[in-house]
Amino acid sequence: MPSRAAVLALAVALSGCSPVYVFKAWRGHARLLSSRRPIERVLADPATPEPLREKLRVVLDARRFAFETVGIPPTDNYTEYAAVKGPAVTWVVSASRRTRFEAKRWWFPFVGRVPYKGHFERSDAEAERAALERDDWDAACGGVSAYSTLRWLRDPVLSTMLESGPGETAELLLHELSHAAVFFKGQVDFNEAFATYVGETAGAEFLASRFGTESAELAEYRRALGERAAKAKTVDALYDELAALYGGPGSDAEKLEARKKVFERYREPLGLATLNNAVVLAHRRYRYDLSDFATARRRTGGDWRKWLAEMKSLDPKDPRADLKRRLATPG
Repeated sequence: MPSRAAVLALAVALSGCSPVYVFKAWRGHARLLSSRRPIERVLADPATPEPLREKLRVVLDARRFAFETVGIPPTDNYTEYAAVKGPAVTWVVSASRRTRFEAKRWWFPFVGRVPYKGHFERSDAEAERAALERDDWDAACGGVSAYSTLRWLRDPVLSTMLESGPGETAELLLHELSHAAVFFKGQVDFNEAFATYVGETAGAEFLASRFGTESAELAEYRRALGERAAKAKTVDALYDELAALYGGPGSDAEKLEARKKVFERYREPLGLATLNNAVVLAHRRYRYDLSDFATARRRTGGDWRKWLAEMKSLDPKDPRADLKRRLATPG
């Protein structure tokens, strides 16, 4: 019987993806898996630097917290460690129409249509970004420190996941693990916002339990979350202003000219050298309407397991709309 990995590669090939893309994706993932080692073995190795040991201990503790406290179904994921060369494990390309917020979508088996495409080689991602721009799309390209195979393969902890503090490490682990708990095919914006809520909220709770409610680790993480929330509000304001511009009168050429001034006003507050529709959608995708998840969890009395069951029961065709309908009903 072929392995799950072989089945996945075959399914991607049959989906209409370029054979070259499939080969490079499979080669990149195989290269990553070939370097992994059990975390317990890394911890037992006397050559392992102490800072790495502590980070891996945080990973194991956060993993336990995910299963025992949050109620994410147990998995063998993140029991192994792999070092990654470079600042990112993959490079992701996304795109949008230039005079409206309409994301380009690629279709893949098991996950459906998604508004991004990953490459293991940065040069391949940059080449695709350039090709999209030649076809009159706004495009963006950025590196990511982790990705989830949704239990098709055993995902390792990557060195790129450990480059920030314990809060960000725990958040990233919880974010990726949560995809295996609740995932709706073709509903990327919902899936990512859901995982962001789990990662940030459970991440803060984990830090409080491991380091203490008055710890420097928790204080620093909360400060970072506050900065993110402020940036998200600025992105929302930019989105609303551009949406009004795109939906108003005028030709496409006039709207493209007018948006230059809008982007220029937001460039410094957001701290982004490049701003276009694709960049706005990419930032908004992970943080849009997180308050709905918080409200739903409050209704369960803060019970993670009840909340996860509620999220899993949402209408798979439009989980966001179903969640809003439920929240509109007194509970």
